[in-house]
Formats: sequence, structure tokens, C-alpha cells
Amino acid sequence: MQKKKTEAADYEKAAADKQKELDGYKPITEFKVKTLKYKVLDEAKGTVAVAGPVNKKTIKTVTVSNTVKYDKRTWTVVQINANAFKGCKKLEKLIIKGNKVKKICKQAFAQCSKLKTKFKDFQRMLKTGGVPKKVKLIKK
Repeated sequence: MQKKKTEAADYEKAAADKQKELDGYKPITEFKVKTLKYKVLDEAKGTVAVAGPVNKKTIKTVTVSNTVKYDKRTWTVVQINANAFKGCKKLEKLIIKGNKVKKICKQAFAQCSKLKTKFKDFQRMLKTGGVPKKVKLIKK
């Protein structure tokens, strides 16, 4: 009988702790990791978009990985937002690792006059993403 009371008390305490955690829960909409800012697209699916650099004036290289870790969670990067890197005049190199990025929105790389890099599967998307016309898209 004592064991059942202890188990019931443990269960009630765990439920109360979980409710406190849920009551204080605030959904994540944006976050920063290293040099990039991310915007949450779908929290349930764990998908995010690259929203831009933390500092547009100094960024020279951008590496977009398949995933990014933040707040004890791994998020999948599926998109680069419109105007994300617009006006990053010092941006020279873009590296997109993996194949999870499915969309590069318009003007994502507009006015990035120093951008020189190699692209493979993202050529068509990058053209709509506002890469300067003088940048040659080269297959690896």
C-alpha cells in the first residue's frame, strides 16, 4: 500500500513539474548561431530558414549546413530567405553543405558584388536569389 502511495506521489510531482515547464514555454521564432541568424519556419517539423548574417558589414564567407543546433535541439535548414544577404558587400564565398536547402528566395544575394564561389545543385535557385550577373555559376 505504501509503495502505491509513493508511486502516485512521484507521478503527481512529475506531472506538476511538466505543467510548470509548459506554462513557461515560449515558442522559438528566431535565433542566432555563430555568424548567422535563423528564422523558424515550422517548430513541429524543426525547420528553419537562414535569415541573414549577424553582421552584414563584415561577413566574408557563409556556410549553410543541413542542420543547426540551438536550445538542445537540431533544426533542419531548408531555405535562405529573401534579402538574407542583400548588401553584404564583403561576401566572397558561399558554401551550401548537403541537400536540405530546397529554396533560395528572391534577392537573397543581391548586391553581393564580391561573391565568387562554385555551385552545383543550386544554380537555378541562385539565379532567382539575386546573384550578381557577373558571377559565373560553375559546376563542381
